[in-house]
Amino acid sequence: MLQLVIDLPLLLVVSLVVVLTVISAEIQRRVGVPQVLGFILTGIVLGPLFLGLIDERLLALSPVVTAVALGFIGYNIGNELKFNKVRQQSRNLLPIILAESLGSALLVFTLVFFWLRDPIPAILLAGLASATAPAATADVIWEFKSHGPVTDAVMFTLIIDDVIAIILTSITMNIVLLFLVPVVLPLPLLFAAPVIEIGLSLALGVGVGFLLVFVLKRVEDHARYILLLVSVILLVIGIAEFFHFSSLLTCMILGIVVGNRIPKEAQELSNEAEKITSPIILFFFVLFGAGMVDPAVIAIGGIFIVTTTILYVIGRGIAKYFGTRLAANIGDNPQTIKHYLGLCLFSQAGVAVGLSVVIADRLNQLGFPNYAFLIVGVIGISTLIFQISGPLALKFAIHRAGEANSNCDQSPRDQNTTGKNGSLN
Repeated sequence: MLQLVIDLPLLLVVSLVVVLTVISAEIQRRVGVPQVLGFILTGIVLGPLFLGLIDERLLALSPVVTAVALGFIGYNIGNELKFNKVRQQSRNLLPIILAESLGSALLVFTLVFFWLRDPIPAILLAGLASATAPAATADVIWEFKSHGPVTDAVMFTLIIDDVIAIILTSITMNIVLLFLVPVVLPLPLLFAAPVIEIGLSLALGVGVGFLLVFVLKRVEDHARYILLLVSVILLVIGIAEFFHFSSLLTCMILGIVVGNRIPKEAQELSNEAEKITSPIILFFFVLFGAGMVDPAVIAIGGIFIVTTTILYVIGRGIAKYFGTRLAANIGDNPQTIKHYLGLCLFSQAGVAVGLSVVIADRLNQLGFPNYAFLIVGVIGISTLIFQISGPLALKFAIHRAGEANSNCDQSPRDQNTTGKNGSLN
């Protein structure tokens, strides 16, 4: 293990990390590695496990960078989701989403409970299993300028998957309280709490979205337009964090409202605003990679955590793929969705990790550090696995579905989504 011991100024470290990440990701991209995976792998190499260039000072910035990056990524995803496409697809896609998300929760619970004979970690991991990483998934789609039925289905699924994950996690955490502490919320409030949180997030996103659209329609200067848009997104992220809402979900709703209400000619300005966030998104993936491999978690947990992780990965992977495929065969779906949509839903990252940290904090407060350690360990190691396999599976799926469009200059999506992910192509 090679560790850099030179004490460099923080700004110089940040600059070196960004430059080295761009160079490394470009080299990996040329051999077929998706850009987001290149960012994460570079973060692992530059992090504490290997070179140590990314140290505690940078990792301490991770919560703020994560909130901002997920907020902008959520906005970008929502901005892609057009109501006319949703109306056409929602009838067929909702059964698929319910099958793969709830199927993941059920199968993970069954496997983990069979192994551990303990309902508490099984319930908590089941609630986390439904989440699909919006950042990594959308980044690969935008990198290859993918468009078509599978791509549209993925973007819609990302939003609903994470809404379900947030609701399930809140419910499962409250259910676990029934086992761990004698006094808990009344049963109606037990299930109402996550619904209230989701409802308030929706209200904030919709309310600010319509107000922002009203103002943007009256702004003619391009620089002021972009400045206002970015500033409002940052404001919404800050408000969501203050009230402990999901910044990802809130900004998704904001993006949906703005993307469907502003004139088409203003979409290009939105794309320009998204390019500004490229260093933040890059830094998010790098810090994520640096912090996701914790030697202590792997060393202390040993075979116990590793075995639970294997069961979690198998259960979630099988349910995502076969749940999607079985449900897609029931409805009137294109063959490409039936064959390839399930492969697009493997990635697991910010949402699952963030929710696992929230769970771990609560468990530590209640005096159950062993459960907290297990949950964080399983989600951390499984996220590493899914963040390597997920983008590769997604890349394979969109190419086999014929929707990758990285070399076609005439596609409307190619013209409209250049730099959509803030990527450095």
